[in-house]
Amino acid sequence: MFMKKLISIALCLVMLMASVVALIPEMATEANAATYRTAWNGASSSYKSSKYYEHYTRIPLTGDGVTDTLALALSQLGYHEGASTSDMDGISSSNGNYTEFNYNMGSAYTGGYTYEWCATFCSWALYQARQTDHGSGGTYKTLCRYNKGNSAYIWREIGCGHWVNNLKSAGIWKYSQAYGGSYKPQPGDLIFFRSAAHIGMVVYSDSSYVYTVEGNTSDAAGVEPAGGGVFFKKYALSSSSLDGYGHLPYKVNSSVKKIDYSGANPTTGLYISNAVKYVYSSATSSTVSYNMPRFTMFEVTEIASNGRLKATYKTSSGTTVTGWILNNTDRVIQLTSNAEPVNMTLKCVDDKGTTIKTQTITGNKGATGTITPPAIDGYVCTQSSVSVTYVSGGTVTLTYKTILDSAIDNARGVRYCDYTPGSLASLRSAYSNAVAMQSNASATSAQKIAAANALNSAVADTIYKGESVVSVGATYTTTATERTDKWKDDGKRLTDGVKNKIGNTEGYAGWAVGAEGGNVEVIVDLGATVSSNIYRIYTSVNSEWGINTPNKLTVSVSTDKKTWTEVGSTDSETATVSGESWQSYYMTIRTDVAQTARYVKFVVNAPAAHAWLEEVEVASSPLGAMGEIYIDGINTYVQAGRAVIFTPAFGTLETKTANHSWTLNVLVEWDNTDKVYVVKSVSNGTGSNTPSVTLKEGQLMIACHSWENNVTDPIYRSVYNRDQFTGIEVGDKLYISNIDVATGKIGAAATVSWVSLSGYEPEDPSTNVPQNIALNKGYTTSGIYVANGEATYPDENGKTLTDGLNATADSTYAHPAFVGFNKHSEEYDANGYATITVDLGAEYDLNKFIAHFASAKNSGAGVTAPAKVTVYVSDDKSSWTSVG
Repeated sequence: MFMKKLISIALCLVMLMASVVALIPEMATEANAATYRTAWNGASSSYKSSKYYEHYTRIPLTGDGVTDTLALALSQLGYHEGASTSDMDGISSSNGNYTEFNYNMGSAYTGGYTYEWCATFCSWALYQARQTDHGSGGTYKTLCRYNKGNSAYIWREIGCGHWVNNLKSAGIWKYSQAYGGSYKPQPGDLIFFRSAAHIGMVVYSDSSYVYTVEGNTSDAAGVEPAGGGVFFKKYALSSSSLDGYGHLPYKVNSSVKKIDYSGANPTTGLYISNAVKYVYSSATSSTVSYNMPRFTMFEVTEIASNGRLKATYKTSSGTTVTGWILNNTDRVIQLTSNAEPVNMTLKCVDDKGTTIKTQTITGNKGATGTITPPAIDGYVCTQSSVSVTYVSGGTVTLTYKTILDSAIDNARGVRYCDYTPGSLASLRSAYSNAVAMQSNASATSAQKIAAANALNSAVADTIYKGESVVSVGATYTTTATERTDKWKDDGKRLTDGVKNKIGNTEGYAGWAVGAEGGNVEVIVDLGATVSSNIYRIYTSVNSEWGINTPNKLTVSVSTDKKTWTEVGSTDSETATVSGESWQSYYMTIRTDVAQTARYVKFVVNAPAAHAWLEEVEVASSPLGAMGEIYIDGINTYVQAGRAVIFTPAFGTLETKTANHSWTLNVLVEWDNTDKVYVVKSVSNGTGSNTPSVTLKEGQLMIACHSWENNVTDPIYRSVYNRDQFTGIEVGDKLYISNIDVATGKIGAAATVSWVSLSGYEPEDPSTNVPQNIALNKGYTTSGIYVANGEATYPDENGKTLTDGLNATADSTYAHPAFVGFNKHSEEYDANGYATITVDLGAEYDLNKFIAHFASAKNSGAGVTAPAKVTVYVSDDKSSWTSVG
């Protein structure tokens, strides 16, 4: 094998053509299956008995050079060299360089066939595709016999280096990125490796990789110039192993539908499997009927809307199998297309039905494809993509809105708690300006576009935008049984900052957790005590590999790696990137308050067999505005974790139409005298027994749902939203912000708030929604809980008691919303009480004071509600007046 590799470096044979002006096909429009072409020899008897010859004979020649050459080359995937001329059926495991390709192209030097054959394979594909005419006058027997580098035969039998020189002379050589080139390799290009020591053929390329079919290579990653087989491979475009490309001038048949070798736009036709494929009983079934072996040629007769391919093939025993398989690049490769191109009209109209643009789109007759709406100045399409079934002469209509209308629609329904107080104020101002501009008949187009851009910018300025990852490069430890292959964790990849790289499966780490599933713990050492409030894992699913997303993620924090505080758990995942049969997901826990800790523990529960992680991430971001109830919709079915306002226009609220079954339901009625809504009833849904509600004129009902009792909030702040609302009582006055009840439209960052019947009244209820005046104001304390000389549950950063966050009803005394006070502090011993003194920053008229405490349910830990609370007020912090 060592000698074989030395020979491949010295002599890489390329037997091609006598001119680079054009590759001239003998039969420009041949439609029948390929007929084996005799060069030095015809097909050997061993080859004619093999499945690879059968694959060859199934390929129809279309007269399109790229299509035919690649189809024939790819039809040989899996072929392996033999040990003699009687051992060239392609199923041998020998390494004697005996191949059908050398046998057909001709003997070299001494008349034998045991020379390196990567170039012969490329030449064979070109020759069998009728793309070359070797020798003088079509005399093929002089193709490559006994030539030793004579310049008269330079295109017949040469080393790769000579071939590269002639490609350069002809002006069709393209340098790779490693040599300063910017060329994107095209299907059918020749590709050269390692100073022209190896050659292959480009199938296609994307933004990162080039995908090839090569002879005399192996199935392993990287360049293998003497691997003994025909395989489909890929390389990074920036790889230093790539020299460059020969962009051959193939004959083009414009009537032939070009194949998308990436698999993104499949059509009916012949395919080959580059991996074992599960065959499902239907397009949507999860039941596996057969396992299609690797390197099986099959016919696709239908493509389902979910992307699955209806495949028919014969087993080794002769049984015909028909079923559905997943379409994924690198594992399923299309060879031919039966599609008939048809033209359709794409018509773009505005929301009034006026046509603003038309264009022609082309697809395969009867196929379903996805197109991206064209960009039109001043307009935004209401669809990000559209599914099209191609029929001759058909029309597809897309609806566009003006940029301003689209921006306003996009802003409606965003949640106020996703913004800081400052960005929330900017959002509401931009929204008001946009709405005013929308109805201003004299506003110019430039003014409307400026208003739209300002609103879009304000909507994008969320707390999520300010995320700062603090875990990149951090050390970590893991539990569970690691894999022993390339997915064995290296102690670095989970915090290297690389994520959502579907093609880079080496970026994942894997653990075996048992057939019934189990946990993997990842403990991250941040290196110092830092603040964080976002905890996320990046994981993946691949149905063919039996990899599923985790059942649950639980996160805990610690300052000493001994005592851990759970900050949340979730079973909710979000898909991010799709690639072939892979789908990338992340799971996130976000806390309402910042956690101060050095160690973060991720407990990942896998449902079965494997846990598969790409990254664990600890981050911090600004905390959002708080103190009001966010509203997600108006007159719509209540989904988990959402709050909806219902008006009489909805009709009778029933559990099947409104889903107010497990929500806190607050019914309010308009008081025309005070110009305000007054709470008439407060009730909780009780499942299917929840009564129907028919709202009268002037009445509204708010249905507020938290995600789930006793589970940390997967829908950020829905538990907080619900808990805030539980304090409302009959008789309280309710104020609505950014909701047009009359039209049923919800504006940007819509909220409701309320005050007691005797509470503070805003001067202008329509614009001045009452607030918690103490929210986020500074304060001082005395009597903080001390144990063994240290404050055990201290105030965090002087914010905890006025941040608007209350613990839920089922919280323990360790909940971060609590600050601990008790009798074991010097201040309490001296005064007989603890104090909290809030500086409101200005003078206000006040008449309602609320303090939230842990109750007697925690008495087992010695925590009870206070025996007494007294409130004092002062305008100078010297003279105090008791108010009750």
